[in-house]
Amino acid sequence: MNKTHHTIGLLGGGQLAEMILVAAEELNLDVLCLCQSPEDPAYIKHQNKCFLPESIDAFSSRVDIISFESEFFETKNLDQITQKKPNILISPKTETILKLRNKLEQKVLFDRLAIPQANFMKLVPSYFSSANDLEKLFKKFPAGFVLKYALGGYDGKGNFVVNQLEGNSQMLEDAYSFILRAFDRSIDVYAEALISFESEAAIMCFYDFPTQSLRFFPLVSTYQENNICKEVWGPSARFGLSESIETLAQISAKKIQNAFPDLKVFALEFFLTSDHKILINEMAPRVHNSGHYSQLFEEKSQFHNFIRSLLNLSIETPPLDKLFLMRNIIGRSTAYRLPKEAILDRYDSLYWYAKTKISAGRKMGHINSFLPSALESALKDNKKKLAETENKFWNELKIESN
Repeated sequence: MNKTHHTIGLLGGGQLAEMILVAAEELNLDVLCLCQSPEDPAYIKHQNKCFLPESIDAFSSRVDIISFESEFFETKNLDQITQKKPNILISPKTETILKLRNKLEQKVLFDRLAIPQANFMKLVPSYFSSANDLEKLFKKFPAGFVLKYALGGYDGKGNFVVNQLEGNSQMLEDAYSFILRAFDRSIDVYAEALISFESEAAIMCFYDFPTQSLRFFPLVSTYQENNICKEVWGPSARFGLSESIETLAQISAKKIQNAFPDLKVFALEFFLTSDHKILINEMAPRVHNSGHYSQLFEEKSQFHNFIRSLLNLSIETPPLDKLFLMRNIIGRSTAYRLPKEAILDRYDSLYWYAKTKISAGRKMGHINSFLPSALESALKDNKKKLAETENKFWNELKIESN
């Protein structure tokens, strides 16, 4: 692909930014990152493409389009850039990403667009004077509920499940403390009905400028472990999920993109219920962990298409006849050392994020693999193989106690 005269400036330097930089090099297109720290994965792996906040003027002078690795960017950085270049293109618009990074705003949006979801209710400080006031929520949510922070929640953080009332005063006390911590930080909290679901799914969506339409990666199945995505496989339709479910997911995406025409790349996550309903859970206005499998398809990955979408180039979606599996490598504890290059060389299927610290529950990397068939036994066997690979990898990093 030939170079364009446009240079994308990405706010953020985490693993998503790092993988976008790899894609940019493969497409021979220009992307630069504004990192927050020299310990950011993007800075560690691509220092010549990265800037730190103290060099924000130099970064601003070299970019034509601003976009976001994550919705949780430093707004002061964007303010500095727009002061220097007030007419710079920001994609998506600032007001769009600020609205969509708020999960309560997402819930309100889904309601307005008539996208099926779990019932919810915003909580206000005047509603609570003690932990016992939480009992009132069981009248609205008799099966239990999940308390969620509107901002800052991810990978299980910012969530608190309340599924029992009888004889569980400690749970109510902990839930009350969870709410007060958010109110002390001026963060909205909402309660969402605890629903019974059979499985979870996700879909990546990209706006294709040449056809003026939304293009989709296949709907994929996801598995969460301790509220963190552990596995992704698909396409879901090849594993028995009805085409009507995938169509409903795409309809939801089209409604959202119609509401925010400047939103070019986003992910949707869903609950699939036993009565064959699909309920939207949340969205991310960016590339997403559930799309990492697409690296198997080289220049048709989500990272390549993120760049194409920003530059108004044609989207190239992965083939639907290939089966795949992705496993996240989740940090276990501080009892593990960072891997040396020689160890990483032995695990060529493992994408390591180059984070400088291992901690429990932190996404450290992932493994992608093609699947030989859609048989349940093949999926089970390959899940086992990737789990064994991960365990072998961590065993090499374990710090032996004296």
